[in-house]
Amino acid sequence: EVEWTVNGKPLKTGHRFRPAYDFDYVALDVLSVYPEDSGVYTCHARNAYGEAVSSATIKIIGQSQVVSESRTEMSQFQYLETKTSGRAEFQEETTTQAPVFTTSPKSVEVKEGQKAHFEARIIPVSDPTLKIEWFLNGQPIKLGSRFREGHDFGFVSLDISHVLCVDTTA
Repeated sequence: EVEWTVNGKPLKTGHRFRPAYDFDYVALDVLSVYPEDSGVYTCHARNAYGEAVSSATIKIIGQSQVVSESRTEMSQFQYLETKTSGRAEFQEETTTQAPVFTTSPKSVEVKEGQKAHFEARIIPVSDPTLKIEWFLNGQPIKLGSRFREGHDFGFVSLDISHVLCVDTTA
């Protein structure tokens, strides 16, 4: 189990806060940061044998503070912005490949009421426009309380928390 906190309180994940967990890799992507996002971010990893904790502090400078900085610092910001936008353009160029599964989900046999887990690997791993959709008997699966999907760095998964007989293939 992996959990993120900010300033000691549980982090609400969603559109701007995106945790990723893939085997031995744990990350938190924060999109469009604001000064109120400043603080101590802590990752708690737990399993049956114990817990590991790691923290990092982030300080976000507001727009008004950036404008008041000296010209030298502003030129450094401009350089970094140019470098960042160049990297974004490069990423877009590298994700012109059609999706390809490098591993496929495996069939499983479980009893009603048990959990089911499906996973696969897909490339390209860095395509932000890639859309993953799971199907059951040719119909899209409606994600919700029983069905949860994961999609991080080329690893896709589907978890069914409580399998019912209607979840079987025809």
